[in-house]
Amino acid sequence: MTLLNSSIILLVAVLVFGAFSDYIKSFNFYKDQVVPRQKIISDIKSGFMFDGVIFHYYNYIFTGNPKDVDILHNKLEAIKKTILKYKVLSQIKWVSKLN
Repeated sequence: MTLLNSSIILLVAVLVFGAFSDYIKSFNFYKDQVVPRQKIISDIKSGFMFDGVIFHYYNYIFTGNPKDVDILHNKLEAIKKTILKYKVLSQIKWVSKLN
């Protein structure tokens, strides 16, 4: 009877380990690929929002202050660099990572 119980426990342990290793692969892919992409997309969005391109564009339109144009150009350059970072990350495919 103990041999049967031991074999059942071993079988359950193997099944749980197999399921857990698939979960770890998916989580590592999410952590390594998806999270950095989401951060970059968030950086791009914030580059256009408050204290970003749109904000300084409207400030320049309403005030005519040339300082806002310089800040606007700096924000646009930062957004371009962030977009280039995203293009590098977008080359990675889901299938090649999990197989």
